[in-house]
Amino acid sequence: METSILIEVMAYILIVIILTPFVAYMLAKENLFFTFLDTGNIKYIYKGETLKKVIADVDKFKISGYELILDKGKQEKTWLQNKFGLFWIGIPPFSKIKTFKVRKKREVEETKGKSPSEWIQDLGEVEVDSLRFSFPRPFLIQEAELKEDRQTVDLLLICKFITVDAYIPIPELKGDFFELAGSIIRGSVLDKVKDQGPMENFLIIDKGEKGFLEILTEKDSGLNIALKKQTGLRLVGISVADWNPTNQATREAMNKKFIAEKIREAELIDADTYQQKIAIHAEADAKAAERIAQSRAVRIKKTLESISLQGGNPDEIVKAAARILQAESLTNLTTLVESGSNTPAVIPIKN
Repeated sequence: METSILIEVMAYILIVIILTPFVAYMLAKENLFFTFLDTGNIKYIYKGETLKKVIADVDKFKISGYELILDKGKQEKTWLQNKFGLFWIGIPPFSKIKTFKVRKKREVEETKGKSPSEWIQDLGEVEVDSLRFSFPRPFLIQEAELKEDRQTVDLLLICKFITVDAYIPIPELKGDFFELAGSIIRGSVLDKVKDQGPMENFLIIDKGEKGFLEILTEKDSGLNIALKKQTGLRLVGISVADWNPTNQATREAMNKKFIAEKIREAELIDADTYQQKIAIHAEADAKAAERIAQSRAVRIKKTLESISLQGGNPDEIVKAAARILQAESLTNLTTLVESGSNTPAVIPIKN
């Protein structure tokens, strides 16, 4: 082979080597031959209509069969995964990434003034090619009954799930698992709400993630056992984002009580603030009087020292001291004239 031809062949090979990662990248965007897998996601590789493999990139977890289990060791990745984040699918059309539809919902930003049916916004169905390992989901439970007074409340729940069995939600349930999960949660939440007693008790209980529903998130709770078996999910967080008594009269009474309490709180704050102002003013007046007394004492001392240095006899010094003290006790005077004396003694009063 001629040298020029050999050089040309080597150049083509080098170009192919250089372009291969870029070609693979473009193919992975279309899920052809390769795919990308964002951290925290799960994908399904199908051969025809048969599940071939589940791949996942979840921190501290690994796929064992179809279950995600804790992995204390470092996850093993292929050279393509480490270098370019590419996962091998197979040769199309024999191997492909499974796509499926899920219905997206989210809680509205502001629920006040809205009916419970408006607390959740339905974003419709979207087609996706991966399942999140961890994700939130809002659920609406209406007319949850309290025992004793038999009053009912509407609840907006925010639930956080993790995927523990990747086979059930997609290959088995075809992505339609939220309604089933919601019905399982509903039964357990209704029982917990009923146990909280009358409305007076329900008003003051903790409804956050560490509140009265936290027990449902325990790994071996009856709720989580049912969720894993039927949906492949586990509940790891739950809180009441909003709630309202179902009965309008109860809502109005509760609102009036709330407003009255806030008005009373405001009145107490105002009264306390007024008392603090009085105390501050009294303290300021006391400190001002103390400063005046100290300044007067200094003036008296300096005046007497001046008279003494000028050679005054003791009797005159005593008389001068008496006149100074008398003058300091008078306000708005600049001179003092001693009665019964032919020669007035003038003592300056400096304020």
